[in-house]
Amino acid sequence: MKKTMKNQMNELRVYWSIWYGPPREDFIVPVLSLAEAKKILDTLADYSNILFDQKLVPDWESVGGVEEFVGGELTDEYDGWEEWEDEDGRGLHDLTFEEVLIADANRRRGT
Repeated sequence: MKKTMKNQMNELRVYWSIWYGPPREDFIVPVLSLAEAKKILDTLADYSNILFDQKLVPDWESVGGVEEFVGGELTDEYDGWEEWEDEDGRGLHDLTFEEVLIADANRRRGT
């Protein structure tokens, strides 16, 4: 069953994928800002490292990022979502937190 989300311009969401064992669905959560997305992604990465360092999980890969809705029907599916990049082609993981705050301000201004 598709879950339709409120259709807003420049909708953002965080995704997190774990690649260990059988394929799993991505963990996806809507966010209100790039700063919120960065905090969530950093927390997920830190937690994953702790689990591995303490040998609570075997060696596995995880990947995450932030996507922006760019068009189509806004659903929890993948259509219409693209990886967010700033005007210089850098992803969220390439930016300092201060740069993320500037990118958020630019998004609010529409620049």
